[in-house]
Amino acid sequence: PPQPQVPFGAPVPSAMPQAVPPAVPPYATPQASGAPRGFCKCWLPEAIFASGQDLNELIAGPGGAHFAHVLKKYPSVELKVEGQCSTAVPPAHRLHLVMSSEDSEIFESAAADVLDLVETVCDMVGEELGLSEDQVEELIQGIRAEKYFEAHGIR
Repeated sequence: PPQPQVPFGAPVPSAMPQAVPPAVPPYATPQASGAPRGFCKCWLPEAIFASGQDLNELIAGPGGAHFAHVLKKYPSVELKVEGQCSTAVPPAHRLHLVMSSEDSEIFESAAADVLDLVETVCDMVGEELGLSEDQVEELIQGIRAEKYFEAHGIR
């Protein structure tokens, strides 16, 4: 296949640092099929904000590897990290992972994998912070998950 042409003088992207390499364009507009779109949002517990690591990268994985793993299994889903690692912002604006899909067949299993990914992040941060197994379990219990469906932008 022919290589895409880069206009003369345009910067050629090499390995540009990105917090979360988007697997799909961020905020890609869902196809106007009118099919209901399922959303699963997983809010990370506030205690992990104490981590010295880049939490966006911990979630997406090195070079987006964790997202790539989920997308390989469920190519029809969209994944993005939203929100801030701060208790100064309202809870709805704190760090969370969003998975969405129009494919209701795979929605529940994709949601379970996304929750599993967030639990793994809690586990990794728990180790970094030197937490006991019980404290890590408390972190995991502190994950808030919300699932809902929208059709034409209405829940």
